[in-house]
Amino acid sequence: MRATLVLLFVLAVGARGWSEAPEGNFRHLSIEQGLSDGHLRTIVQDPRGFLWFGTIDGLNRYDGYEIRIFRHDPENPRSLGANFVRALHVDRGGRLYHGRVAALADGAREKGLQI
Repeated sequence: MRATLVLLFVLAVGARGWSEAPEGNFRHLSIEQGLSDGHLRTIVQDPRGFLWFGTIDGLNRYDGYEIRIFRHDPENPRSLGANFVRALHVDRGGRLYHGRVAALADGAREKGLQI
């Protein structure tokens, strides 16, 4: 009986510690802070610390202070191929890849994007 109570006490104390959120700085981002769309499809962080958000209205890069939006521009061959970014991936070399409606593109190589 005593062993059961000790076990329950240890589990209760441990569960409380696991449920607490880690301390740190957390900021909510939305359209009001500059995101191109409020419904994020994908998020990734690159080796330089940038957070990249894929939305239906472009690729968003957050540096901790500002959001920069990359969109398709039919007049600019170095822009995104499409605004709807469904998937993001950073490879071991730090290159950012973005998946869109019908293609996977290496943003750094496909069109020489400056991102």
